[in-house]
Amino acid sequence: MRVDPTSLELVTSAMRSQRYSLLEVSRVCMVDYGGGPPGRGRLVSAQENKAVARRYIEEVWNRHSIEATDELVSPNYLSAEYQRAGVKYSLNWLFSVFPDHRFDIEDAVAEGDTVAVRGTCSGAHEGELWDIPPTGKRFAAQQSLWFRVSDGKVAAH
Repeated sequence: MRVDPTSLELVTSAMRSQRYSLLEVSRVCMVDYGGGPPGRGRLVSAQENKAVARRYIEEVWNRHSIEATDELVSPNYLSAEYQRAGVKYSLNWLFSVFPDHRFDIEDAVAEGDTVAVRGTCSGAHEGELWDIPPTGKRFAAQQSLWFRVSDGKVAAH
């Protein structure tokens, strides 16, 4: 992540003027502005990044709004399995297997651009899962998810 010198100066000045406590300043992070020219980044709080992750879970996973990925997922998205182009494909597959899939958030914490979410994923097995025919059985599993948020979008998961 590149640090925007103008924003860094702003944070340093705020600390020197004592208008903000060290704790308040430490909760602010620099957003990677996607490789654009310096000065285009902005200060984003960990709370704002947490809100992005929550919105992604609610709109995409719980409401099954695959179209929302265009707005909520970074063009530079990367996961262990696929890049941004694979997100919609994976979601279509997931929702075909578990049409009532949802993720209930039980706790979320953020530091800088990293958001950790703990919750319960649930659904009913209504579509073919690899070579396993639908069983109709419900599942519920505790999960911990990690997100990286950049420029107001999910950049890694």
